[in-house]
Amino acid sequence: MARSEHVAILFADIAGSTKLFDVRGDVVARGLVAHALTLLGDVAAEHSGRVVKTIGDEVMCAFSDAASAFAAAVSMQRRIDSDEASAREGVAVRIGFHSGTAILEAGDLFGQAVNVAAHVASLAKREQILATAETLADARTSQAAARSLGAVYVSGKIEPIDVVEISWREPGEVTTLHPPVAIAAQKGVLATLQLRHLGRTFRLDAHSRPLTLGRDRRSGLMIEADWVSRDHAVIECQWGHFLIRDHSTNGTWVCVGKESQIRLHRTHHPLRKTGAISLGQPIAPQSIVRIDYEQTGTEDHLGSP
Repeated sequence: MARSEHVAILFADIAGSTKLFDVRGDVVARGLVAHALTLLGDVAAEHSGRVVKTIGDEVMCAFSDAASAFAAAVSMQRRIDSDEASAREGVAVRIGFHSGTAILEAGDLFGQAVNVAAHVASLAKREQILATAETLADARTSQAAARSLGAVYVSGKIEPIDVVEISWREPGEVTTLHPPVAIAAQKGVLATLQLRHLGRTFRLDAHSRPLTLGRDRRSGLMIEADWVSRDHAVIECQWGHFLIRDHSTNGTWVCVGKESQIRLHRTHHPLRKTGAISLGQPIAPQSIVRIDYEQTGTEDHLGSP
């Protein structure tokens, strides 16, 4: 029977595992990944958490409160960093966590809080811990330094969320949570992205919500073709930069500037130059979504009078 509960949800992902399999081979790489996931699960248990499930080279954990998730995240990074086998093979993890109300059913967790935690984790780089600012504030911890990375949009949420990076290498530092920097107040390059497809035009800037692309009629840009997934890709502006994220079965082809076209599959790519994208198949005249990138200058406060 499903029920709601307030939990802190943490995702820890083995960074660069694809390359690890290419370099070390399936058997050795699988052993290294399994070893790292076991260490992460052990750390979760040490902080009164539990492993909800393992998804390939990623582990999803749940904790009763934000402070426990915070402590576990720091310990996970330090455990992997100090592990001889992981250090020798260059194994590292990236972590993201968020607390909120989730639905517990058959031992698994569902809901918007899970989606936010997964999205935050997807933004992290190797050896990095990210969290939502509200979750870190709930943790009320003084175990590490934190810095604001600004605001990002998450699918399904109307307002952007503030994300912070947590430093785990230096013990004993005092948490300093700088005021979250809103997108509308970021200083830097003012850029716009214009997309054109079959007579339709979309213009995105730093204030725009993510633009979804796919076969679903609810997509911002709907492309009806058998090779296009319903939820195929999304284009968004994060921390002043545009990027496209592929969620599809067949992949997304991207060609920007003078680069050769590349295929994305469940990964992302920056869009900082004029070019083209194609959903589900290599770029061809009938499949092109044209991208026009324009940089208009800089200002201290976007949207200010």
